[in-house]
Amino acid sequence: MPRTTNDPEEYMMALKKVVYEDPSTTTRELFTKHLTDVPMPGSFVHDDWLKHATAHQVLLEKLAYHPAMAPNLQQTYSTPANDKNNVYFMWDFVGRTLGQLFRMDPELPNGITQEMWDVIGRTTMAANLILDSQKGMLDEMTELQYPEQKGRHPAFGEEILQLARDMLLLKDAVGEGCEVCARKTARDGAGGLFTCGEEWESGDLYEQIQKEGA
Repeated sequence: MPRTTNDPEEYMMALKKVVYEDPSTTTRELFTKHLTDVPMPGSFVHDDWLKHATAHQVLLEKLAYHPAMAPNLQQTYSTPANDKNNVYFMWDFVGRTLGQLFRMDPELPNGITQEMWDVIGRTTMAANLILDSQKGMLDEMTELQYPEQKGRHPAFGEEILQLARDMLLLKDAVGEGCEVCARKTARDGAGGLFTCGEEWESGDLYEQIQKEGA
């Protein structure tokens, strides 16, 4: 589990390591280490921010050391990945979400703003992609961008699947929303799991995931 600190200065110093990373010289392994080494605020923090940041740190590390990430881990962050498989795809997406959290004030002085709702949406969508809630969606998205990945989709493994299941529970503590993207303004009427299915297929979150799988 991530360590905690009650010292805001220690927290900010750890963040600076991430902010001032040089993507042309920092490996994906070191980038992951700096993100997951940031201590969680122990006293100056909003509970929802803490739960999401902690979950992302744990998941990011597990994705980084999945065997399917081995060909990419010692490359610099800005170097095109050797193997752009679905594990790499989710490592990249989860890491970006954690970066968004670290750009916020962890105390969330204005409560759950749109910025935090975006993180909640990304969290829920990442979990659903890993869990394959929409059958084949992650494989399809990966193959669309990287045709060479067709039929080459490594299994995440039970440990990562359980972390994804745990992440799905986070939105329940925040409030009602779409079961796929967790948006508070989710539309009803689409039926089944996808209560805002139109946004899932064509909305900005879906497009954003595709753009980020670089």
